[in-house]
Amino acid sequence: MKRMPAYVAVAATALVLSACSAAPAPSDSGAADSPDESSASTEQYGCTPAIFDYIADLSYAEAEPIDPAGLAFYDGITIERVPECLVVDKSGGYERYGAFFSGDGLDAIDQIDAALDGAGYVQSEDYGPYVWWTDGDDPTTAEHSVGAGPQVIDGDDWLWVTY
Repeated sequence: MKRMPAYVAVAATALVLSACSAAPAPSDSGAADSPDESSASTEQYGCTPAIFDYIADLSYAEAEPIDPAGLAFYDGITIERVPECLVVDKSGGYERYGAFFSGDGLDAIDQIDAALDGAGYVQSEDYGPYVWWTDGDDPTTAEHSVGAGPQVIDGDDWLWVTY
């Protein structure tokens, strides 16, 4: 399995954190009376079409949903909370993951922080409050890195964790 280099993870984290603004309001298509056919039939493992649209614009163009119960960071590091949506993206020849936790995700952040700290990851406010790395002097030289950021997707609050 080929993982993405840490500098790519940091760039992805920067994209996530820079996208922390609210999503634009949907435009009126004039089809207010027609049923919404885009939701339940295309939703997989809790990943909605809105999540896929959102992350496609932020470089996860080939994201595929996978079972969220399988969430494991590098070296098999796990947390108790299961994300509502977990995707894998293999574009550019690298395998990278995105986990989506509904709401503000602070309990997920606490669990991630404890698990990564316990595994020897470091964190510094220099790279944002939710960036961890191991085996390097900073996220750009690290062997592995994890980044997270709050997002508003289709009017709902999510925590997007990339690794």
